[in-house]
Amino acid sequence: MSTTPVVPSFTKVFGLQRVYFKAAVMFGALPTASSAYILAVRMGGEGKLVASLIAANTAAAMLTLPFWLVVVLG
Repeated sequence: MSTTPVVPSFTKVFGLQRVYFKAAVMFGALPTASSAYILAVRMGGEGKLVASLIAANTAAAMLTLPFWLVVVLG
């Protein structure tokens, strides 16, 4: 399955060069930083909720990151 035509079409839409678009997609596919938990707790937020969201986001990233690698690297 080749997804190479997808990347050039999106680069035109967003006005990015191909390498910058690939970097943006890969950064978007990464999980939330665990430092968000520390910030939430220190600012009086829901620490347990943030920890749960970070865990779910990390698990989802483990499952979807290979897909995004295929899309971006073609």
